[in-house]
Amino acid sequence: MDKWFAKTIIKTGIEGLIGESGVVREVDGIKAAKIHGDLYSFAESVPFEDGTPFVVKGVDGGTIIPEFKNQNN
Repeated sequence: MDKWFAKTIIKTGIEGLIGESGVVREVDGIKAAKIHGDLYSFAESVPFEDGTPFVVKGVDGGTIIPEFKNQNN
């Protein structure tokens, strides 16, 4: 029966970005998530500087929820 069904589920759209790496970019005073060369909005205000790396933790209504690595390590 397994030969008829895909063993993995492929997510597309913004949901497909979960787990991907990106960087904070500031454009016209607004901070955005740059992932694979495209810019996305953050779900809430981001207190990090332009160029700070992150991983996409989740999405909420078409916006990115980032997870920042500890900057002290």
